[in-house]
Amino acid sequence: MHTPCLRKSRVKPENIIFDPNVLAIGTGIEEHNNYAVDFSIPWPEIKENLPYAKVSGGISNLSFSFAGTTK
Repeated sequence: MHTPCLRKSRVKPENIIFDPNVLAIGTGIEEHNNYAVDFSIPWPEIKENLPYAKVSGGISNLSFSFAGTTK
């Protein structure tokens, strides 16, 4: 699917950056325990299918877990 899109848009594959979303981690909420791992799962598939594309990701949501944790 990506090849026709690239041809039509004329975007070079090396100019594509995927930024998978990482949800809040380190919150102490059980449902959030695997979010950091889940964040890294799409990377190999992206690189396999679009080898020249870049993958970016920040863990800025880590800071969310420290808000209001002082006791």
